Amino acid sequence: MIKVLKSDFELQQMANSHFSLLETEFGLSKCADKIVSDHRLAPYERDFFRQLKKNLRKIIVSPPDQLAKLQKEIHPLYQSYISKKTHGIHGNKLKAAVKKVNDKIFTVFDYKSFTKKKDGKFAYKFTENLDINVCVYCNRQYTFTLDGMDGKCRPTLDHFLDKSKHPYFALSFYNLIPSCYTCNSSLKNQKKFTFEDNLHPFSHSMFEVLDFSIDINNVDFVDGSKKDFEIFLKESKHCSDKSLLIKAQKNAETFKLQEIYRLHKDYASEIILKSYYYDASRIDELFEFKTASGKKLFESKTEVLEFALGNYISENKMGKRVLSKFTRDLAFDLGLDKLI
Repeated sequence: MIKVLKSDFELQQMANSHFSLLETEFGLSKCADKIVSDHRLAPYERDFFRQLKKNLRKIIVSPPDQLAKLQKEIHPLYQSYISKKTHGIHGNKLKAAVKKVNDKIFTVFDYKSFTKKKDGKFAYKFTENLDINVCVYCNRQYTFTLDGMDGKCRPTLDHFLDKSKHPYFALSFYNLIPSCYTCNSSLKNQKKFTFEDNLHPFSHSMFEVLDFSIDINNVDFVDGSKKDFEIFLKESKHCSDKSLLIKAQKNAETFKLQEIYRLHKDYASEIILKSYYYDASRIDELFEFKTASGKKLFESKTEVLEFALGNYISENKMGKRVLSKFTRDLAFDLGLDKLI
């Protein structure tokens, strides 16, 4: 998993703009007012929606650490609301009753309209502003946003906290994670994620927690043919926070990162070959290379190594190209970092 490449300040500005948009285009506060003023509501219902209205802005703009605290305040109230509304109901009728409660909450936090209104322009603008080129969960698939007249595409938006269990966070800025369809729908789907147990891509990454590695002792090449080797995830030597390590391991398990990346042996083989070919002299030669006009082609040896590997290796570029973390980890595992 990689971190969203925006500063905390930039993200908070975007969260504030997101709230303003929801107020202007979807009447967030007006929707909450309408429900609270409904004389047919039971007292416990009115109390619950008053609490949502009171915390409306916080619900939408709070960063992950504050959202976690807010969840601890709101979720017991939500569970109590559900319990009272479904008392004595069982089986399929229970599911229908819970859905009815959630649907009422969704009239305020209307995620469906957010993704569909005006042909989905608001969801497209959301992902376009984040400017994330690859899935933050797997770093394997591109997630470009393209909103054209004759075709469009964007990343799916995963609810870090499942919206069926936390409907009041359905439109929260930091609960909407741009991701590929495979990670969102096929692997995570409605699996339980929590702030306490999982890494959140707006706050952390696996960059200095878990690294991809190969069993180097079993790697050899004979006439360009590889012998068997294994790809696996290991604790980074730079890891200083064991709690983040545990969270990263749970994310990796959910998204089957070790299993899926073992299918990229052909790509790993190329990196191994390059580790044989590129030595200090070849990196120096490329670094000193000049164009016909006398200008150097590369500004740093890091750029040279990225050119040689065909991918980025700098942390601040992990979100620009697929397999970038995989490339960096294996290259460094094979000692190519010593060339820069």
